[in-house]
Amino acid sequence: MPVSNDNRQLCEELMHADTEERVVELLSTAEYWDDDSVWRQLGDNENNFSIIGNQQADAIGALAEKVVNSIDARLINAVLAAGVSNDSPESPSSIREAVSKFIENNAGYDPDRHGMIRNWSRSEISKHANLVTVAATSSKPGGSSNPCISIADQGEGQSPGAFPDTFMSLQRSNKLRIPYVQGKFNMGGTGALQFCSRNFNLQLVLSRRNPALLPRRNQTNDRDHDWGFTVVRRKAPTGDIRSSVYEYLAPFDADKAILFRGDVLSFQADTMPIFPSGGSGMAYIKSSTFGSLVKLYEYEWGGDKSDITRSTGGGRQGLLKRLETKVADPALPFRLYECRDYRSQGPYHNGIGIVNSVENRSEDLELTDGADISVSGYRLPTKIYLFKPGEGSEQRRADSGVLFLVNGQTHGAMHSRFFERRNVGKSYIKNDLLVTVDCSEIDGRDREDLFMNSRDRLRRGDTANQLERELEQTLNLSPSLRKANRERRISALRDSMTSSETVSKVLRDLFSNNRELARYLMEGGNIGFTREAIDDATPPDFSRYPTFIQFKQTRSNRLRRDGEIGRRVTVSLESDADSSYFDRVDSPGRWRIENGAGEDVSGSWRRTGPDEGQINFTSQLPSSAMPGGWLKFTIIVDDDAPQRTEPFNNYLTIDLKSPIDDKISGSESQRNPIRHRYDPPNWHPVERIGWQLHGFQEESALKIAQTGEENVQAYDFFVNVDNRHLLLHTQGSTEELEANRLIFGNALTLVGLALIREYSERVTPEEADSGDIMTMDEYVLHVTSGVAPVLLPMLKSFVQDQSTETS
Repeated sequence: MPVSNDNRQLCEELMHADTEERVVELLSTAEYWDDDSVWRQLGDNENNFSIIGNQQADAIGALAEKVVNSIDARLINAVLAAGVSNDSPESPSSIREAVSKFIENNAGYDPDRHGMIRNWSRSEISKHANLVTVAATSSKPGGSSNPCISIADQGEGQSPGAFPDTFMSLQRSNKLRIPYVQGKFNMGGTGALQFCSRNFNLQLVLSRRNPALLPRRNQTNDRDHDWGFTVVRRKAPTGDIRSSVYEYLAPFDADKAILFRGDVLSFQADTMPIFPSGGSGMAYIKSSTFGSLVKLYEYEWGGDKSDITRSTGGGRQGLLKRLETKVADPALPFRLYECRDYRSQGPYHNGIGIVNSVENRSEDLELTDGADISVSGYRLPTKIYLFKPGEGSEQRRADSGVLFLVNGQTHGAMHSRFFERRNVGKSYIKNDLLVTVDCSEIDGRDREDLFMNSRDRLRRGDTANQLERELEQTLNLSPSLRKANRERRISALRDSMTSSETVSKVLRDLFSNNRELARYLMEGGNIGFTREAIDDATPPDFSRYPTFIQFKQTRSNRLRRDGEIGRRVTVSLESDADSSYFDRVDSPGRWRIENGAGEDVSGSWRRTGPDEGQINFTSQLPSSAMPGGWLKFTIIVDDDAPQRTEPFNNYLTIDLKSPIDDKISGSESQRNPIRHRYDPPNWHPVERIGWQLHGFQEESALKIAQTGEENVQAYDFFVNVDNRHLLLHTQGSTEELEANRLIFGNALTLVGLALIREYSERVTPEEADSGDIMTMDEYVLHVTSGVAPVLLPMLKSFVQDQSTETS
């Protein structure tokens, strides 16, 4: 190992290097790059590629892991610096308690008010966001190379000798037993490595332990007070080695006879400039006496040509929004700095997570709702946000319609097409819906069965299926979402080019004279077409703290009803509680359900509402119960109202009945028959001015949208009457344009009906809901866009041929 190397100078040069070539050059000059004896395998595992390569599936999720680790380091530092060890009784038992006591410095801890950054002032957010930063640098701003991303924090930091057991470890339970941190699975943020520089996946790590957390100098190693640093690289397989291996620079005390066991380089310095200041070339300006810096060289995150501090837009380029979606509800804020030569919106922008961002911007919301869903005995708080028309695309990407959170970090997501499912039926509001499901309570094997290691989607299995079914029912049955979907539908129909029915006599006569064709098209897909009205009745006044909660059916606090064994049962209570009663941050209502023995069985019940004063509780009756018996439950609701002296107790008795035999009573579809209508559907013309509302482009032809009506798979048809090919084949007068539009719309309607039938017969509901194939709406839009170029020429040719034969 060369002894003349200036370690601090090398470290600073690595910090300012912005290309893979420059890093290799620096390490080669220092005689490290080609010396295998000074490199140590990450996790001391020669098969570490199989672990590291099986983590985050996208670069933003991997980057989020780094941010979460930095936030955890800050919390750990705050607790330890206060003289509280992680295994002491005084150690906080939750993230919010840690933030409340050791960041907000509250003497007491109120879980309904404290430890939530959504309640902080802007100055408080800025103060703390400046201690967890994400900065973008590049040697060629706007060029073809990816930017470097540096994450810095003033957390606990690590001594050089601790690197192998912390930053460079794999699968160790460093934070598993610390209840107040977000990240517990100790992958060390290594998922980001596969997105680093193209050839060697390079990453720099620099850190110093907070001196206040170290024993006295005479009780520590001299290097414990140093700044330690290393570079991680990917070494390609050679010879008999079949897979790559990740290794890190560890030349200190390295011995060529015992490979892969050296320690990282270090140097003495009271401070290091690890924090950015903002602006071009200002990435490493502000100094810190301790903390950590991780630099991801040429990071391939997919938006390198954009200003990373941009706060608006849910598209491909917006790093801030994409990062806030992954770190949805962080314990502490963070800050993004654009340090490349761009005209940015400002030197920096604070990140507080999409949940806090949405909660703080109520002016962008049409409604907020909440529910508690039950999965495998766990109660999962669920928040529903409906943005005003068009605002949803500014707040989230389409692939983040539903977020499944664990300790505020997104561990799985579902595309907004989930809201199009037949069991959800919210096509008209799908682009403006955001749903979060807090899965923090799920632990152990259940969590492993639910989430993929990549943390981008749910693992297919019983737990995930149950969660999806519960969520479908919750969204489908929400009165407020049903009303909003109806209102958006009526608005879309009114915004069409004309409000009159756009069905020509030709199409109506075709259906009238060809009943077999009508029956084939209409029955095949179980479709109907509806014209819904909105109930404009003025809603009653509701209260922050209710004055009554009682069963809706009996208008009392007692209800006795039948229930089929093994089937779901839903009971409804009426109240004057407002819609935020259970889900607000400040003094929410609380509920639990006890069985006849006084045991808490809340985890087996789903709660929705209050919605227009109605609260629904749903559970599945056990299949092992005996007919003729009964089950008793007490629904208990309480809150912190000043005048409240006792909770609301409602007593429920369910008389158990044998399940109705579908073979005797008829199938579900027979008991709730689909209504068939053989009139042709009305199609609604959409001009260019309405393209954005319907997601149309020049090539788009036909869009269908489910209306959401119960027991009818009902669709509205929207035809792009400014389709490029329609206009291309219309060279004449306004009269010709209107005639061609009518032909185009009628023909597409028939094609659309045929596609609906074909899709319904070919694709099972399970396949349609899997997310692995196109939805019916996407399929119809895709196929008709391909058919549109030939539709008019073909039809006109037939008409001309027919005219020629007649003459």
